[in-house]
Amino acid sequence: MHLFQALIQRSSFAKSVGNSTLFGVAIITDSRNAFRHPIHSPQASRAHRRFEQDPHFPIFHQKLKALDDHLKAHGPYITGDKITSVDLSLAPKLYRLEVALGYFKGWSIPSDFAHVLNYKYLLFSRESFEKTKAAKEHVVAGWAPKVGA
Repeated sequence: MHLFQALIQRSSFAKSVGNSTLFGVAIITDSRNAFRHPIHSPQASRAHRRFEQDPHFPIFHQKLKALDDHLKAHGPYITGDKITSVDLSLAPKLYRLEVALGYFKGWSIPSDFAHVLNYKYLLFSRESFEKTKAAKEHVVAGWAPKVGA
């Protein structure tokens, strides 16, 4: 199973919001701090290009765009101005996806998804999240057998 496919299967959910359905997506952002991973190395650049050529990447990008559009129209949180249990349940999933895709694929959220980046910042900067998030080493170690690393 490809890393991307596994991440989507483990992290996707549907949340009905008004008249539309919003799909939680595998989201990843800047991973330069993950284990001093050489994000700018030739190996990371090749991994990044391979990831964007992965047959699952267009689905990932499409869902990331849908999330960004939803947050732009209704945000800064999924249901509006107030954080809800939907946001709090998505935060650890976003974090694990951020670490795993950053480490194994050298990929991060493009800057043109500004609303997703802001959403991630709002969630990850909460004191409760900081105190309870898993160590990056544990996230990578947990995903390594699933991706054949």
